[in-house]
Amino acid sequence: MQDEWFWRIQKDGALSQRPHQIATLWNEVTWPIDAAVESDDKIYFFVGKYFYTFDGQRLIAKKPLTELGLPATVERIRLVYAWNYWTEKPVYIWTKKEFWRVDKVPSIINFSHSLILVTSECVEE
Repeated sequence: MQDEWFWRIQKDGALSQRPHQIATLWNEVTWPIDAAVESDDKIYFFVGKYFYTFDGQRLIAKKPLTELGLPATVERIRLVYAWNYWTEKPVYIWTKKEFWRVDKVPSIINFSHSLILVTSECVEE
């Protein structure tokens, strides 16, 4: 994604030849979009304290991040991606200083990891 544009990565790893406008496919999503991921044939958009779930172009739900089990203090998601190299295909959700691994079981999302990132910005001198 970049601004209002997105590129699709095909299952074979090839990048779509040209970008597409997000609003042409998912006009229910408010702007600006913080992060997006495709997992289990669903598309998830993260906007502020909410996430949108789509089945193709059909909006299924708009819910607060707290429904995923994230703390109410989370203001926005910085990055989200699916790790498709393991059998369970977990999704990782990142904020500025924390990340969670989401382990998926049909109809259940379990947060098995919540790690605080320590960087040089966090260390007092």
